[in-house]
Amino acid sequence: MSSSSPESNPEKIVISKTQQRLFASLHFLFGLGIMSWVTRFVDIKRNLGLSNAEFGSLLTLGTIGSLSAFLVMGHLVHVHGVRRVLTISSISTFLLIAAATWVTSPVLFMFVNIFIAAAISGFHVSLTTQTMWMQERLQNGFASRMSGTWSIGALLTAVISIIVAKILSIEIHVTALSLIVTVATLLIIRKLSPLFLGKNPQAAKKDAFVLAKFFTTLKVDWIVAFGLLFGSILEFITADWSSIFGREELGLDPSLSVVPYFVFIFAMIIGRFNFSKLEKKYNLEKLVTVFGIAGGLSMAFGIIAGKILAGTSPILGLVACAIGFVGGGYGLSFMWAVFNLRGIERSDLGTSAVISQLAAFQNLAVFVVKNIVAIAAGIFGLPIAMLIPCVMLMFVGYFFRRASLN
Repeated sequence: MSSSSPESNPEKIVISKTQQRLFASLHFLFGLGIMSWVTRFVDIKRNLGLSNAEFGSLLTLGTIGSLSAFLVMGHLVHVHGVRRVLTISSISTFLLIAAATWVTSPVLFMFVNIFIAAAISGFHVSLTTQTMWMQERLQNGFASRMSGTWSIGALLTAVISIIVAKILSIEIHVTALSLIVTVATLLIIRKLSPLFLGKNPQAAKKDAFVLAKFFTTLKVDWIVAFGLLFGSILEFITADWSSIFGREELGLDPSLSVVPYFVFIFAMIIGRFNFSKLEKKYNLEKLVTVFGIAGGLSMAFGIIAGKILAGTSPILGLVACAIGFVGGGYGLSFMWAVFNLRGIERSDLGTSAVISQLAAFQNLAVFVVKNIVAIAAGIFGLPIAMLIPCVMLMFVGYFFRRASLN
């Protein structure tokens, strides 16, 4: 590390409670900022004049940006340090999201969305790099708490949408929130500057060499990779389509259409913080199997019953939908963590290498599934399309059993 890095004097490292709280605030602002427009995708779709299938396909093109950034961002963090990458990516992320809400051209939106995905990847990689470094020193589930803090930010942005959707246009809502989040993020980054990891020239040289051979050296644990996909895809689909489902299928107003996503995220937060207690009481394989089946069935119930009951009363449809979404969010809450951990346990590679390879597969696989859902929405309707990830979640137990360490 460079002389500016705390790693240069590891024995003198003391991470104060204030620094921990400020760092947690970065995770919170990350969730608050990047999910601010997701809850109002229906307004963006209308601004662009697109059908569900067209809009869904356009959204999935963001994977081009995220995958491209994934291939180089770890290298850039080593070359420039966490602070610089985090600063540039945070500004780019929030301001591009704000700009996207003003775009009315599908072609222009496509490019903006690709750059948003790339910027988010840079934010994620730099923030996660610092998080894992702090986890090694603080222990006690620090990284898990940071994940929960991100979810709280995502939850709050859904609450804000519920409150302001009726009185503010999406342009004013998201732009104002993005500017506030940008300023707050930059102030916190400045205060935490002495704590951030600096440049690492040795690692940068190694990254550059590995990058050139990336695709020829890629070895993915396919059982774990598909289990990770089946256990997490529902979260991506719900983020993209839940508000549109509430608005167009349940007949809800702009504020109430956010409620399904709100309860989904809230249940996911509860599940993440309660998982350690469940793990101590029950067999992990049974937990994954039961929660996968229950979560998928619950989510499917919410979609089907919500759609049927909405024909009688939109509020009744919302209640049924919300109940189902709670089960879905809670059911998948810990799947990402257990499959990543199982992948690390089954591999003889280092932790970062395993996570990177799984992430590469995840980006490509999510791109494919999102397109399948978008096409299905255009052919069969959104409710049927949203059942696809529900069914997938029900099969995670199979993959986890296949990935057994025995």
